[in-house]
Amino acid sequence: MNPIDCTRAVQQPVNKLGSGFMVDGATFARAPEIGLEPGLGFYMIGRFGALGRAHHDVIAASAAFFAPATVAALWDDAVRKADPARAATLFMDCADRWGRANLAGVEGLDRLNGLAGKVVEAASPVAAALFGGLRALPRSSDAAGLLTQLSFLLRELRMSRHVVAVLAEGLTPLESILSGGGGEANAKMFGWQPPFPDVAALHDRRADAEKLTSKVHAADFAVLTDDARDELAAGYAAAFAAVSPAES
Repeated sequence: MNPIDCTRAVQQPVNKLGSGFMVDGATFARAPEIGLEPGLGFYMIGRFGALGRAHHDVIAASAAFFAPATVAALWDDAVRKADPARAATLFMDCADRWGRANLAGVEGLDRLNGLAGKVVEAASPVAAALFGGLRALPRSSDAAGLLTQLSFLLRELRMSRHVVAVLAEGLTPLESILSGGGGEANAKMFGWQPPFPDVAALHDRRADAEKLTSKVHAADFAVLTDDARDELAAGYAAAFAAVSPAES
């Protein structure tokens, strides 16, 4: 499997495994451990806390698809009450616990972690500041927990590459959201407020941004051989199946 095909093959599994813990009730329930109420404030400081006690514009640079005003409100409130570094460590522990609860029965996790870890360690942090910060955090010794953490890292890495591709195609983050599958509903979820611009003419450019994302992200998977990329894709497919309800 070549690098571009590999990025496409693992995209959905990585997204599912790397984000499932973020909105899990058990994750939000841990917010009081750092002095916060369960809610999006914990999500914001947990996910982006690896960037440190930065100005909210720095956070908005990595949280590119969130409305900057939403980032500012959530971040500024959270950092008044909690330490970002502690929040980031706790968020990674939430990923560990989610993995232990959902992936413990999956076979071949050690091999999959070895391959995913090789991609993570070799990837350039250029234009991927959040990925770089997260990569420096401690990781789990449990195979299921580690896979969730590595998937979180890979998800943020692709997200960084996607931001570059979206901008290169001449789209704003809001235009990218509106011309994607979720449309206005996704825009509202990310804190943007109507009225929204007409993006009917932008769908082809949005599709080109996805293609460019895979092209840019493919360089991150070049560290593996063709056979190893086959293994990575197969391993992620098995892990994805374990957390995806069977269709009737």
